[in-house]
Amino acid sequence: MEEPKALPHRITVEECGKLTMTGASEVSRFEEDQVEVVTSRGNVTVLGAELKLRCLSLEEGTLVIQGRITGIIYDEPVKRRGFFR
Repeated sequence: MEEPKALPHRITVEECGKLTMTGASEVSRFEEDQVEVVTSRGNVTVLGAELKLRCLSLEEGTLVIQGRITGIIYDEPVKRRGFFR
């Protein structure tokens, strides 16, 4: 079975108050101080305060977060292994 084509991934932060992301496939957690997003390059955690999800299009892989952005953390994607590995 062929895997879906990975969406291009990019993050742009404007004035620490607006984050635009491409390559998003899922928002796995949303809190006022933390947003966790699954992207084509692994998991991304956005840290801040008063965070609000302003735009989300999983079909296009885009999202916009507004608030006070204080950090961005990348986690490596988990590589799946066979049963006996």
